[in-house]
Amino acid sequence: MFIESSAPRSPGDNAILQSATFSGSSSPLCLQFYYNMYGSSIGSLRVWALPQGGNSVKVWELSGNQGLQWSQATVNVGQATQFQVCCTIDV
Repeated sequence: MFIESSAPRSPGDNAILQSATFSGSSSPLCLQFYYNMYGSSIGSLRVWALPQGGNSVKVWELSGNQGLQWSQATVNVGQATQFQVCCTIDV
């Protein structure tokens, strides 16, 4: 997924990426991804676990300029019940 945070984007714009439903597991599950958050108009990137029938749980967050490089993140997202993963990007 890509969202450009410079013009014509405006503060408050966002993008949401939501996964299919995963089976619950007692074993650790993780999500690995790369991100590039460079520049003065960078907002926030958040990862949420959305358990079926429960409240969303923020499992990772990063905001602001992180430098001119691609970085890898590994996030534990395991849930005991069926769940989805949701990534939100705010400008």
